[in-house]
Amino acid sequence: MLAPLLIRSASSFHGFLRRLLDSLGVDLTPEQGMTLSILRQVGAQSVSSLAAIMNKDRTTVSRFVDQLANAGWVLRSPSTEDRRNVVVTLSDAGLELISRIDPQVMGAVMKLLAGIPAEDLAVTEHVLQQVLERSATAEV
Repeated sequence: MLAPLLIRSASSFHGFLRRLLDSLGVDLTPEQGMTLSILRQVGAQSVSSLAAIMNKDRTTVSRFVDQLANAGWVLRSPSTEDRRNVVVTLSDAGLELISRIDPQVMGAVMKLLAGIPAEDLAVTEHVLQQVLERSATAEV
């Protein structure tokens, strides 16, 4: 069955990322690391925009942002367009951290996937993208 395999794979990969971050001596969850990585890639974002990118609810992402801000890795400021919204940016410390760990995380992921044929990885990526898009909008 595909559904149990997707759930187990996601859980296993999450555990792999947790162990990897722990081995790097970084006190981050995979989700917090993903938040920092996104901010590095796309720049300042509202919490709502981050939630959409991460496919998470706004409350959950707001909690990640609070934790990252308390650690000094992101900065929160009121939006100039709508003061009810918060804009999140990387702090200098957050940029240094994600610049240091991203290459190590990507290297570990590449090592994990080594030996799987490129064609299989391409098909897997394509299928997972479709699952992600459909599950985000599917009626239940």
